[in-house]
Amino acid sequence: MVLTEPLPTLDVIVPDYQVNSVGALDYVDIPGGLWWLEEGMPEVPIYPVWVEIPEGYKVQGVSITSRGGLTETTGLNLPLASMEADCGMGRSQLSITVDEVEWMPNRNFDWSTVENPDGSSSLLITIYPFYYSMLTTDVAFYTDYHFQIVYAPSSVEVTNLALGSEAYAPGDVVVDIGLQNTGQAQDVVVSAVVSLHGSGAPAGSLMLSTLDELTGTASFSPMWDSSGAVAGLYDVEVTLRSADGNLLDRESQMFQLGASVGEIAAFTATPGEFEIGDTVDVTMIFSNTGTSEITGTAFIHVLDEGGWMVQEFTDEINGLAPGHSVTIDHGWDTTGKPGGTYGIVGYVAYDGLATDPMAVTVVTKEWPIYLPLVVRNTY
Repeated sequence: MVLTEPLPTLDVIVPDYQVNSVGALDYVDIPGGLWWLEEGMPEVPIYPVWVEIPEGYKVQGVSITSRGGLTETTGLNLPLASMEADCGMGRSQLSITVDEVEWMPNRNFDWSTVENPDGSSSLLITIYPFYYSMLTTDVAFYTDYHFQIVYAPSSVEVTNLALGSEAYAPGDVVVDIGLQNTGQAQDVVVSAVVSLHGSGAPAGSLMLSTLDELTGTASFSPMWDSSGAVAGLYDVEVTLRSADGNLLDRESQMFQLGASVGEIAAFTATPGEFEIGDTVDVTMIFSNTGTSEITGTAFIHVLDEGGWMVQEFTDEINGLAPGHSVTIDHGWDTTGKPGGTYGIVGYVAYDGLATDPMAVTVVTKEWPIYLPLVVRNTY
């Protein structure tokens, strides 16, 4: 069923939790639920609920008006989460009545909205019905929830949020913003903020402006001076509000600042056929195709027919600027080497990354059989 008006209230019955004991640990889950995972904290079940919001409405707030169906027990030994995954998505509106230090989780619910391609949106309410005490192994579990959802009608939307590039060098980051109001003229407050991805902490403000009596379309191209900002993933978020503070629309876009990207542009070995005692000249060209300087190490390995390394060359690459390349030359002295087929492999390790290896094959003259090259994991 397609809703024409949003639901002002929502009743939720959380299914009873189930316990699966393995050894000394008790694993708890709720049918249709997920888990709250935070490093070093007990794994407790959570329960997500989706609510479809029709086009033209924006959620302003979610609150619990009642909660019940409490059951209590003790003696469960829950496992501790070994990886961090933040399940919080919004603002908790009702603090729990137990000691927040002793009981986990320390909130009742979170909420967030997701925009759909057809102009509608989806409200996600993540309920935390299961509370656990690490000190006493006590459990408090609530099954009955009643929510109130506050909306505001909106005819204003962000129609365009685009960046000139997915990756930027430190400097000016340009953001193109487009707005549209298909309804009556109204004052619209536009804000655009840049934050380090995943942190939510503002790293810079692009704009804060009030458009008086907005009708039709409007566009902006604000800039953020990212000089001095740390490299990494960032979000730019554009928020539209009415003059009285109601949310009209919100969009975000992610980009990379100081992208570290490199590639091997060329890799050659000459001559391709050599006599024992000749020198084989190996050339590797490494290019910085990203937006930040690259520091790393270039490796060239000479491998015999069994894939064993018979020669290694290493070169340090320091502060290679974006858009620049470095040429690495080495001569492999074949004196005393047995005849046969040899593989020469090159790659570059940098900034915790590595290029795809490139390989060429050389062979001694008049060698009767070209055996397939076995490349062992020597790099």
